Amino acid sequence: MNSEERPSNETTITPAPPYLPQTSHSNHQTNENQSGRPSSRHPSVYQSINDPLSRDFPEIAEMSKEDLQDLLQDEDYFRAVFIGLPQVKELMENQQELIAANEAIAHKNLSLKDRLEQVREETAKAFNHTHSLITTFGELSKEQAELYQPFGEQAIRSRLLTALHESDRLTESLASEFAEEGSMEEDLFVKQYRESRTIFHRRALIAERWSEGKIRWD
Repeated sequence: MNSEERPSNETTITPAPPYLPQTSHSNHQTNENQSGRPSSRHPSVYQSINDPLSRDFPEIAEMSKEDLQDLLQDEDYFRAVFIGLPQVKELMENQQELIAANEAIAHKNLSLKDRLEQVREETAKAFNHTHSLITTFGELSKEQAELYQPFGEQAIRSRLLTALHESDRLTESLASEFAEEGSMEEDLFVKQYRESRTIFHRRALIAERWSEGKIRWD
């Protein structure tokens, strides 16, 4: 009598293709860490692949095929592994440092807000005051020019020429009065004529030198 064939309790393991790492069925177990996420779902039993990706991310290179499949299919698992990468941790730390620095700058700016508002008000007042002074200065300069106009070069020269002609007319009048009317004593005539003519010649000399540019009016 032929013995009946009984099903074997051994499980036949189909070898993985050459391009995938070889794994053991007995190692396909899920280990849970304290946080509830798998710390090492499928222990690696193969030699790590040495390529640029594995060198840049050794944590991923040491995972088994099952872990890699779970990593692609489970977003929470992928996020946990991704956040745990040293490169990501460094980026997050740098980001936190930048945030802290920006917050410090913001707090400093807020602390200076009242002072800056005060400085702005003071600057506005100073600007308005300066503008008012400029306007007043313009008005005073115009008024000063009007007041100084009678004492300007042209005005004084005009008065000098008028006085010169007046001195000449006065001496001629004295000579005419003495010669024609004879009502003036000789000594008095000589005295008045000499004084008037002296004034005339002085004014004539000044007018002549002025016309020659020898008198400067600053």
